[in-house]
Amino acid sequence: MDYFPLQVLDSLLGGANGLSYKTSRFYRALVDKEYAVDVSGWSEATIDPYLYRITITNHPKRKPEEALAALDAEIKIFRMF
Repeated sequence: MDYFPLQVLDSLLGGANGLSYKTSRFYRALVDKEYAVDVSGWSEATIDPYLYRITITNHPKRKPEEALAALDAEIKIFRMF
């Protein structure tokens, strides 16, 4: 995947720059459903433009495996395209 398509994907998953990330797919799939208390994803314009980072702050009432399963399910939706 090239850098610019990755930025479009980042806007869909992690939230568009300048807009609330609370409308992002990650936020709705993990925080709104109480798998996590916070989630963010981002890419950087570096020599390795294919690196995408995701940070999850786990909800204290959930196991980390539950949050990861919810994240995997959200990513799987995009892998079909």
